[in-house]
Amino acid sequence: MQPRPRIRPCCGAHPHREPRRCARTGRKAAGVAAVVGTLGLLGLLSPAVPQPQGLPSPQELLAEATQAAQRIPAASQRLLVLADLGLLWAPLDEARARQTWAEGRAAAQALPDDLPRSLALGSVASRIATLDAAWATEVFGEAAQVASRLALPEQQALVYAELAARRQASDPAAAVPLMEQALQAARQAAEGPPRAEALLAVASARRRCGDAAATTVLQEAIAALVGLGDPDADYTRGLLAPELAYTDPQAAVAMAEAIADEEARAAALGQVVRVVAAADLGRAAEIARGISSEAVAANALADLAQTAADPGVRATLLAEAQSRAERAAEPLTQDEALAVVAGALAPTQPEEALVLAQSLSTAEGRDRALGLVACGLASQNLERALGLARGIENRPERERALAGVAAALARRDPAQAYQLLPEIRDPRLRADVLTKLAVAAGTTGDA
Repeated sequence: MQPRPRIRPCCGAHPHREPRRCARTGRKAAGVAAVVGTLGLLGLLSPAVPQPQGLPSPQELLAEATQAAQRIPAASQRLLVLADLGLLWAPLDEARARQTWAEGRAAAQALPDDLPRSLALGSVASRIATLDAAWATEVFGEAAQVASRLALPEQQALVYAELAARRQASDPAAAVPLMEQALQAARQAAEGPPRAEALLAVASARRRCGDAAATTVLQEAIAALVGLGDPDADYTRGLLAPELAYTDPQAAVAMAEAIADEEARAAALGQVVRVVAAADLGRAAEIARGISSEAVAANALADLAQTAADPGVRATLLAEAQSRAERAAEPLTQDEALAVVAGALAPTQPEEALVLAQSLSTAEGRDRALGLVACGLASQNLERALGLARGIENRPERERALAGVAAALARRDPAQAYQLLPEIRDPRLRADVLTKLAVAAGTTGDA
């Protein structure tokens, strides 16, 4: 008998979940959404703003970004970048925005499986809703129709919950029946982990919509695992714990610490740390210090250091992160953790960061670390940052580093950042840099 297919959560609904369980391959969206920001920012993107010498206009930069996005091979990534670019086109050229969204919709429709197709259509529809409510309703309806064909109720629950969360922003009344469908489908899922994960999808969506009932649904998800101690149940607890951390960090830590498998336990605690950090950096650091995996603890502490406003706290967290990373057992795992630490050190302790990056035992680790250090140095010592980035042998890592340097320069020296584009051939990286430059060009004037 074939094992029952498991729900594959999407990263939009569950930012704490492991990438291997995400239905969309666009990671944290496509990187462009973070650049777009609010629609208020988009309103500032005006063709009347004077441009620095040597820098194309915002429209020209967006046209280049769109051309780059059209060359992204993976449709799942291409459609998300195009959907976000449509947001930037809207205040400048409505017809171009519509064309870009139409291309994103077509890419979503071409996805081979109903689960990612329905989620992708919902992503595109949420962008369209900022300009054309009727068109957005049509695309949301198409996404829901695709979701209705999904074989498993837990998959339907996931999609309906995500569609409801996206619909909430533009049409709260239309979101209500979708959320009800999601909850109904979740309760029809098979007992145990499938039902718990489906209810988790609904709880997460409700929380993001500001619905007080989210806590009740989450408790229902937790109850679905009572009495189960198998690896699948523990894995699902690792997904539930970060969501629980939004309302009850202590209970979330207890749930994660009860997971039998050490690797899964550490991963769950690492995600709890990220949630708790937004409200209480000190408590998050305490949780991170208690993680048994040296590499996971190091990554968590390094991430926390980068959010610390107090220089002393930052230095302490970085020192702890480096110490934990150095104790990681596997060379590759150790180098991955130390690379993160080196990148975090770069803005305030560049010499120490460079020494650490160059000391890593694997070529992959050194390239990754040097790229992160280059990005951290870009705003302080451009020449050195470029030297480090260009010295990376691995081409994908080199291009990622150069894109990071260009992004760091986007506001301070957009013309200089634009000159780095010939060295960045990856279309997704090019689209991301060009989008940042377009926003900078439209909001900084000739600064």
